[in-house]
Amino acid sequence: MRRSILTSFVHFDLLEINKSSDKSTKSIFEILFYSESVKVKEYLIAFLNSLANEYQGRSYLLKYDNIVSMLIETLYTEGNDDSYLR
Repeated sequence: MRRSILTSFVHFDLLEINKSSDKSTKSIFEILFYSESVKVKEYLIAFLNSLANEYQGRSYLLKYDNIVSMLIETLYTEGNDDSYLR
């Protein structure tokens, strides 16, 4: 069940990672990632973790050029505090 749901997210590009190079509008992924709400960001990171556990999910996420640097930036901004995001 979980695999089929993750496959659906990838197939239908629900995070808009494969969005055209039109930089005037943000993708759903960017809107959620840069949300002011800590809970939204925590759930997005948890979802990305689940997605990255599958080969197809990892391939999908790596299509977004900045994802690795964005995640590393999040680690650094959390400092040494043991938070859910870290």
